[in-house]
Amino acid sequence: MPVIATAIRSLVIILIAASCQPATSSWEVKETKSQHRSHQAIRLVQKPDNPFRGMELEFVKTASGRRAYLNVYSLAFSSMGADGKQTEVLIKSGEIEHRFLANRLEGGQRLLLPEDAKNLLIEQLTNHQTVVIISGRFDVEVLPGEFPSLKNKL
Repeated sequence: MPVIATAIRSLVIILIAASCQPATSSWEVKETKSQHRSHQAIRLVQKPDNPFRGMELEFVKTASGRRAYLNVYSLAFSSMGADGKQTEVLIKSGEIEHRFLANRLEGGQRLLLPEDAKNLLIEQLTNHQTVVIISGRFDVEVLPGEFPSLKNKL
């Protein structure tokens, strides 16, 4: 029995230590290559730490341009206005806050960020600035990590 108790205590200590680790920036890059330029695409994604409360930030480059999206996996984003097709997004970097209206896509779990929000995110992350994004009940802290070197793919 003392061996089991010691093993359990050791496991608890390891789990507590692991849960206290700071958040890390992990950007995922996916490329779709094709002989036809119009069929090529690049996705740069940072997954949420908590899929129930967090958001995924996604940058996509296709032949039609660059776009930025926020994705959630549990409930839908809240809606604004009579038609319910937009929601407010708050982007904070340091002491500066910017508010934007983003378009809710079909199903309400994906937002298309406006051009100025996309540009702000790219600029802040390229300059090694941590960004906090909030929309309704969802939030995410986006760490730049290797974004500055990956930005050239966009």
